[in-house]
Amino acid sequence: MTIQSLLKSKIFGISRCKSLAYAATASAVLSASPSYSASVTIGSNDISNCIPFGCPTLAGTYQKAYSSNVFPVGPFTITSFDLFEAIQGVVSSATFDVYFSTSTNPVGSLSTTFASNIGVDNTLFGTFSVGGPIPPVQSFVGASPFAYNPSSGDLLITVYLTAVSSGLDVAYYEAGFSSAVERVYGSSSVGTKDFLYGLQTRFNYTYDLGPAQSVPGPLPLFGAAAAFGYSRKLRNRIKDSKLPVATAIN
Repeated sequence: MTIQSLLKSKIFGISRCKSLAYAATASAVLSASPSYSASVTIGSNDISNCIPFGCPTLAGTYQKAYSSNVFPVGPFTITSFDLFEAIQGVVSSATFDVYFSTSTNPVGSLSTTFASNIGVDNTLFGTFSVGGPIPPVQSFVGASPFAYNPSSGDLLITVYLTAVSSGLDVAYYEAGFSSAVERVYGSSSVGTKDFLYGLQTRFNYTYDLGPAQSVPGPLPLFGAAAAFGYSRKLRNRIKDSKLPVATAIN
């Protein structure tokens, strides 16, 4: 192999190393899905109430609507909700199915017929069991988080009692009057309505901040650095040879 062809091959090697380094840099990205978590508490704590989770035998079906005006701008995903202990007590063991939907009727105009309030996006948020002393904060983490957009209407929670043990144990949660809530409860298809009253509730939710972002990945960058280092060594070797190309050809 002549010196000229050797130099060409080395120059090609430098270009190849650069290309590899650029490719390594281009591939050195990690997909990120940024999100923002927050919470909002709705309702007052003027008094206390046990329905539905603190006294399961009193209501086979329970609905509560929350005004969209007290939520932040959506859409966002509700991942859990919390209730707050008011008076310590022991709850009879019971199991509930909890559904979320966008209410077809706004706060202040709920129908006493449960089915008339449920929106088309009705979703099983989770199945929950209670029993024994209630904690200071009782959390209900959804198995299927609910995507909610307040601009579409008020939020509706529908709770169905599916199983309960015998006993009349009672525990009370913080509750009160608020223009942002309304509830209906009963043991048939038609219930009793409480205007602007219900349990104080904290909703925990997440915002999706948009498309995934690209961030440098540490391992591919090590490969890029090595490729650049090798190309620099080749250039130094060519420079140190100081052999004219014309003389090498002769």
